[in-house]
Amino acid sequence: MITSQVVLKKGREKSVLNRHPWIFSGAIDRIEGDPTDGDVVDVWDSRARFIARGIINQRSQIVIRILTWDQNDFVNEEFWRARIARAINVRESLAADPSTDAYRLVHAEADGLPGLIVDRYGPWLVVQFLSLAVERHKATIVSQLADLTSPQGIFNRSDDPVREKEGLVPTAGPIWGEVPPDLIDCLRRIL
Repeated sequence: MITSQVVLKKGREKSVLNRHPWIFSGAIDRIEGDPTDGDVVDVWDSRARFIARGIINQRSQIVIRILTWDQNDFVNEEFWRARIARAINVRESLAADPSTDAYRLVHAEADGLPGLIVDRYGPWLVVQFLSLAVERHKATIVSQLADLTSPQGIFNRSDDPVREKEGLVPTAGPIWGEVPPDLIDCLRRIL
């Protein structure tokens, strides 16, 4: 249940209506309710019309990261699973090519998953949670990735300095399954 709304200033809804996935503080007229950073909020225009739904982070320059423009989409486990499955399906031809064993599986905003990067290296996944929007749902996302891709292991490389702009501390290490070797076979061929 969404209990907080972000109301945009008059005339500042155009970029969101054109499917830009970020809302900066200067576009916001007011925040109704008392959302905690990481909460899902609805975004409304100045005439009280629903525009989008996203995750708020008032510590970031990007205050809202849009997840959906559909008022009927609810951000729950099924939402994350559907988004991840769609990203995987888009790269199905890469997965089917026996000469390709390293590729980007999830590309953040391009896949409707703001701040989430997932790379596949053979049987391993390397993930980056670069926004509070996905960090808050990390356990669900990791579980869905494991279920949908059956990797040998998932390694977290969320150590990019951009996390500090989101109010997050950098972190790295294995988060699911087996610990990958120091040098993964597909990378060994490149080096």
